[in-house]
Amino acid sequence: MTRLIRALLVLAVALVGLTVTELTMAGPTSASASPERAKNPRTDYPSMPSRCVARKDLIPQTPTRCEMNAYDGSRPTLVLWGDSHAWEMIPAIQAALGDRDINFVAYVLGGCAPLDAAINTRAKRAKASDCDLNNDMALRFVQEQQQVAPVKVILGGAWHYYLEEIRKGSKPDDSYRARIANDVKTDTPRLFRTLGEARVDVDVVGQTLTVPEQATCKQGRHPFVCSLPRTRAVPKAAANKNYLRNVMKPLAGSPRYIEVNDALCSKKTCRGKIDGIFTFYDDFHISATRSGTLGRFFAPSVRDITPAATPVDGGDGCVLILFC
Repeated sequence: MTRLIRALLVLAVALVGLTVTELTMAGPTSASASPERAKNPRTDYPSMPSRCVARKDLIPQTPTRCEMNAYDGSRPTLVLWGDSHAWEMIPAIQAALGDRDINFVAYVLGGCAPLDAAINTRAKRAKASDCDLNNDMALRFVQEQQQVAPVKVILGGAWHYYLEEIRKGSKPDDSYRARIANDVKTDTPRLFRTLGEARVDVDVVGQTLTVPEQATCKQGRHPFVCSLPRTRAVPKAAANKNYLRNVMKPLAGSPRYIEVNDALCSKKTCRGKIDGIFTFYDDFHISATRSGTLGRFFAPSVRDITPAATPVDGGDGCVLILFC
């Protein structure tokens, strides 16, 4: 009997070692991280189901709840919510999710920062913009869904550009970005308070690198392939991070500030091409292939709502009956 138990223990350890080896060798699992896609940088953008967005638009232009995989309301749900700087993280989140039994729902709208417009009357709803309505749809979905199953929200936005308009004192009529920035000034902090009061589990993607408008590159401009000083690619990083950290304070639990730039930049330099993969799709967004290599930054968020392993036998919580 003792020999049998020892043999089984040796077998179990070998199987665990084999599994770890396979996972280590496998690397990124997202198809969007494949080198083949990087060969055509003009089409290396995050893809969404055709039911959610017209191919010519790339990102929804009207309020849309996009179910990125087969949806089952009884299982945990990860909600990606924000503007195109949330949208560019779709491949990263898909890489982190893998084939886990988790819904992936996106509320992403071009040029629409995460906010709470407090649409609480019919009159307000009738006058609400598409951006306000998309945010309201996301908020209502999250509040309702968390009554059924665990929900993780990941918020993302082009934070620097909104905050620059606020710092300049831009008026809502100056430009579309200025109008959204003025909403961000009041309605984004309100959103964080609303989510905190509802005890919603939230993580936030920080400022992501972009190409400055006046940047030049002899080796290639579309996409940009040259190196950039980090202070130009991620301007006012400390001030923008401090803003987000402050508005995150009302959130429940231990919300994460997700910083992906360290994978793309050294302390001083951001590179336009790394290991044969273009960093940028266009001046404002990273490429889908590059995004697909960033799954590790979202793995903790996914783990928060990953269902526990089902016991092999009975309900005593033992994953391997050998060790029960």
